[in-house]
Amino acid sequence: MLEHSFFQFQQYLEYPKLHEKYKKLKEQSDIKIENEEYIADYVKVKNQITELTKEFLVFITTPRYILPFLNSGRLLKIVNNDNIDMDWGVLINYNKPSDKKRDQQTTYQIDVLLPVDKTVDRISETILPPSSLEKCEMKIVSLRLSNITKISAARAFVPQDLRSFDSRQSVLKSIQEIKKRFSGNIPLLDPLEDMKIKDNDFLNIVKRIETYEKKLGEFKKINQEIVKQYERKLEIEKKMKQTKELMKKTRSLLQMDELKCRKRVLRRLGYCTSADVIEIKGRVACEITRFVSVVVVLLK
Repeated sequence: MLEHSFFQFQQYLEYPKLHEKYKKLKEQSDIKIENEEYIADYVKVKNQITELTKEFLVFITTPRYILPFLNSGRLLKIVNNDNIDMDWGVLINYNKPSDKKRDQQTTYQIDVLLPVDKTVDRISETILPPSSLEKCEMKIVSLRLSNITKISAARAFVPQDLRSFDSRQSVLKSIQEIKKRFSGNIPLLDPLEDMKIKDNDFLNIVKRIETYEKKLGEFKKINQEIVKQYERKLEIEKKMKQTKELMKKTRSLLQMDELKCRKRVLRRLGYCTSADVIEIKGRVACEITRFVSVVVVLLK
């Protein structure tokens, strides 16, 4: 009965599809990478920096460290919820949670005036960076602390009334002027000197980032197109691994040892034939079990 269930039937149908998908991925993974070992080392170091940077950001956006610097006009580098870079925005204010939730990072909401693409559907909550100045509109967006990737030491002037389009656009000019003044390298708050983060785990992260960045600088003549090819190959291999695991899981269901044992017991007890056809005794047992279940429900 288990073997001929709908779920088992689905597994029979799914396995050939998974097998075909695996074959196609294997063909796609046959990408020849020039100096693959060298590129692999480069990508490994780069990925280590990416992971450590995530841990770094968790620290600097922790309320106890960042709140003293969430002043109106503070320039913040922002990513949207899909991790797309939105460039620099200006902090308007932040909302304090209740005292019970004060230490929870996700409960803090920040209102940031950001350059967004005005052609995106206004009903949608998605924000995207503008592709050109003509499509740019400054918009106040509510975000979480985790959307911050950099905290600037610079602050821009923010008009008291931001209801008009012109007043919001004037803040964009201020951001552009600050960028120009610092040749695009807007100064950041120093997490050690300015934010006074002395946590040993954080100091270790900073040290490891410095070490890996030094290693990254030792790589010479890296072709970024080849790096993209290698990363694509890694992504395909990852999908291959996932598909193979699904195939293995599906196959184990098709050849379930426990199912064979259960059928053997049913045959010995005379509930089914050697061909796995349910006997009258087996059907009566099913009805008794169903009747008992109904009685139990009614008694409850």
